[in-house]
Amino acid sequence: MSTHRGVSCDRCGKSGFTGLRYKCLLCFDFDLCADCYNSLGDDTASNGRHTSSHPVQCILTRSDRSLYYGDNSSYYSFTCPFCALPGHTEQTLHDHVNTQHAEQRTEVVCPICAALPDGDANFVTDDFPEHLAVEHQIARDTERLVRRIHQRGGRMKGYHRLYPSSGAYQPPVLSGNSGSLFGSGYLPR
Repeated sequence: MSTHRGVSCDRCGKSGFTGLRYKCLLCFDFDLCADCYNSLGDDTASNGRHTSSHPVQCILTRSDRSLYYGDNSSYYSFTCPFCALPGHTEQTLHDHVNTQHAEQRTEVVCPICAALPDGDANFVTDDFPEHLAVEHQIARDTERLVRRIHQRGGRMKGYHRLYPSSGAYQPPVLSGNSGSLFGSGYLPR
């Protein structure tokens, strides 16, 4: 297992720990190692605000993700920062927040920004639905691009397969000139 460089557990103080990392989605810059997360119970952690009822995003290092998921290492599971419901892809988190929490304006850490290898693990927003719409709109941008390509004839020559950052989203695609936008995931080079 590799280490979470530059991160220390805010309960036990262990720096550069290995294994799972739990990022609180309500407390700014608050991380727990797996041992502390599993033993937290109903306690309040060292910052005086964090409790076991706060939603957390589980974060793996890039090499651990590859070890656990192999060829599916692009799959991510995100936790809703409002209700702590885990298991979302980028698209289902967007849908969930828009249907269940569209009007909620609480300061939260973005679980997508926190979990992605090149993301900002401490990005806080007080308008998470808007942040999702502006910063994490992969599905809608891809669909618009494919519609434009389809309107120009829809030929797949010169296209390559698109692999989304979250494993569950199936991008819109072209099927020759048949009029179908969904299927195999091709985008221009």
